[in-house]
Amino acid sequence: MYIFETTDVFGNRVSLDTNTWNKHIIVPTGHPEVKDNLTAIKKSIEEPEAVYKDATYPEQRKKFFSRRPESTYPALYTVVVVNYSQDSGNVITSYFSKNFGKVDGSGLLYANRRS
Repeated sequence: MYIFETTDVFGNRVSLDTNTWNKHIIVPTGHPEVKDNLTAIKKSIEEPEAVYKDATYPEQRKKFFSRRPESTYPALYTVVVVNYSQDSGNVITSYFSKNFGKVDGSGLLYANRRS
């Protein structure tokens, strides 16, 4: 069962399943601070400021970054990590960050020039 399905900025289908949300993301040992931010998570996939290859799994994962006005913390980036298999992806985690963190500049896949 999915919490949401959407299309990323590249035209791929991306979903967030209930199991990942309930048993990884919003649990106390995960990232419970994102609990009330489903809209910000979804919008970060649809309208990111930047997308990078994941440094650890560059062929499978992408990191979406976006500061969202509807977020609980609009000054921070909502980061969404999506794992892809062929042309569809699944959200594997989401969290807030002050910056882009550990990303390789050569791994930049998308930058929104409005940002």
